[in-house]
Amino acid sequence: MPSAPKPKSFAKKGLVLIPWAAYALFAWAFMHAPEKPALLFSLFLPLILWIYHTHESALESPSIPWLLAGYSALLIFIFFHPARAGFADTLSLILQWVIIGACAVMAVVQFDELQKEVLITRDKTDELSKAVKDKTKTNDFYRQKIPALKSKIGERKRLSTDAKEMGTLLDPGLIRKTLIEKVQNLFPAETVSLSPSVTAATAATAGKSSISTSLHSGKTLMGTLRVDSAARARFSETDMQQIEFYASLATLALENAKLFSEINALATRDGLTGLATQRIFLERLAEELLRGGRYRTPVALIMADIDHFKHVNDGHGHLAGDQVLKDVSQIFAGRIRPVDLAARYGGEEFCLVLPGLTLQESFGLAETLRREIEAREVLTGSARLKVTASFGCAAFPDDAQSASQLVRKADERLYKAKSQGRNRVINA
Repeated sequence: MPSAPKPKSFAKKGLVLIPWAAYALFAWAFMHAPEKPALLFSLFLPLILWIYHTHESALESPSIPWLLAGYSALLIFIFFHPARAGFADTLSLILQWVIIGACAVMAVVQFDELQKEVLITRDKTDELSKAVKDKTKTNDFYRQKIPALKSKIGERKRLSTDAKEMGTLLDPGLIRKTLIEKVQNLFPAETVSLSPSVTAATAATAGKSSISTSLHSGKTLMGTLRVDSAARARFSETDMQQIEFYASLATLALENAKLFSEINALATRDGLTGLATQRIFLERLAEELLRGGRYRTPVALIMADIDHFKHVNDGHGHLAGDQVLKDVSQIFAGRIRPVDLAARYGGEEFCLVLPGLTLQESFGLAETLRREIEAREVLTGSARLKVTASFGCAAFPDDAQSASQLVRKADERLYKAKSQGRNRVINA
């Protein structure tokens, strides 16, 4: 890295100024001389050289002070020479040409420097112009991409919304219906169908062009989505990717619905018998009593208990006992209406909620169930078993006004049936 130039000292500037000061004193002394104008004119050259030498680094040379000193000595010699008038005129003429030449040289130098600056400025201007053109081309390129980017952003938002919507559905039928609607929105003028199998999809009305994809959950085929068009070569690779995306959404939604149904069944259904759990029974009973109170309709409750069930477990094992519970549960489930509820209340005890039935009607149903259980042979691994059951019946609003009261009343009558010899129905 080049070192910075050293500043000139004041002493060095003073040495250059001394000859000019001496000459100025002599000129002042001879102000009366007729050759005064010529002598005074020659006085300006040392001053100009000194100023230029002081402020311009280009004259940073040790020969300049000596040159000024020699020039000053020449002026002093002229002052003291008898023919100083002729010398002064000659010197004045020479100095004029020297100054003119120096000005010309300085002008040329300045012109060259200015020309270099102009060339440099022109090059920079060209570079800036090229950069502006490149930036303009880049901006034009991205400006042309804006509509496509907006379209992609809109498509991504639509896909995200559809994915969230389908992810919240838990009804398989509604999921399939929504899938068809979403794909139909993509192809308004085409025919969209969802078939249960590949064969059914192939047998559909064939158009001049079509695309299709399957809904698979593992190795299980859940359906085939197909789009048909009357136009040839109607569909593109992007169209195919879109229906595959929606098919994937529907597949995930169907799997989620299936999983939810299984979890819900585990939470609401007894694992052994498949009947409703005690929690679901109590919730449903409370709902039916509210509905019965609002519309002034009866609600009957039957509670049943398998007689001597402990003897079955002790004498034949718990597997045999489980089979007895399953068979009895099948009898209950086969006799009730769609509006009724059969539940396992706990152990070998069962409950039936019967909306709209009176106490007498529930008694008749309980008697039918009792006889069917008594006649049933339960097949176990080691024997054929026959069991009986005891029943207690109660009804809203005659026997109770609340769910807890109705359960207590039916349970009291069930206990009464057992205490009176079992295998019977008590409703009073």
